[in-house]
Amino acid sequence: MNKLESELSEIFKNARLRIIINEAINIAKREFTNYMKVRTGLLRRTLDFDYNETTKGIKIYTRTVYGRAQEFGADIKPKKAKRLWVPLPPNLTSAGVIRQTPRDVFNRGFIRNNVFYLKQDKNIVPYFALKNETKIKPKLWIKQSLMKVDKKTVEEKTRQLVKNALKNDLKNIIKKVL
Repeated sequence: MNKLESELSEIFKNARLRIIINEAINIAKREFTNYMKVRTGLLRRTLDFDYNETTKGIKIYTRTVYGRAQEFGADIKPKKAKRLWVPLPPNLTSAGVIRQTPRDVFNRGFIRNNVFYLKQDKNIVPYFALKNETKIKPKLWIKQSLMKVDKKTVEEKTRQLVKNALKNDLKNIIKKVL
């Protein structure tokens, strides 16, 4: 294989790899919405990747601090407080967003058996579970998305990408010559 063929082969592989990752990210954004219980969509919107030409490695990342925990799982422990205040269903909207923070309601309730109860009119409502730690189970949604990438789609998009790149390069060369 001569140098030109080797370089073209490398370009083709890199393009194909980028398309695979893009397809996986699109699948993750599209198919795992309900699975991930999307609240704001920030994690989904900020998914991106970097490709390292030297190592041929890919890093899929997000700007969110919780993205890694959602993919791989995590053990969450309090940093400053004695316990975590985990909101219970009465304190969550239908989308799973917390209605009130512990600071908002602390003086209107009481703690018994590691549960914070809120006094609302004549009712006493369990509002927070107090825990020493909580575990987030790994979801592996990016990994599952990579497994769902269609090979035919990748090949077709790779051919189209290379074809368009060659067309643009030829147009630029012709403009320079003429």
